[in-house]
Amino acid sequence: MPDNWCVKRLRPALGQTRFLIQAPDVPDRNQVEVSVTTNGEQRTVSFVILGPEEAKGYPAGVNVPTCAKCHARVEACICPQG
Repeated sequence: MPDNWCVKRLRPALGQTRFLIQAPDVPDRNQVEVSVTTNGEQRTVSFVILGPEEAKGYPAGVNVPTCAKCHARVEACICPQG
């Protein structure tokens, strides 16, 4: 990870460990590896993050199901069900 990028651990939510990556300048294409250890087993996953220039023409979030009431992602919605 570049020296000027910052990773902050956020409070867990819905049983998930969360973190935030902040960067003052984002190159066109970035690869981020996340490593976690759970039950004594380490797992590493790689993500490609597109910067503003590389992501031009890609609609953001149009394929993500959202709550009709609050517009949050379905898995993050806290609206009363029913």
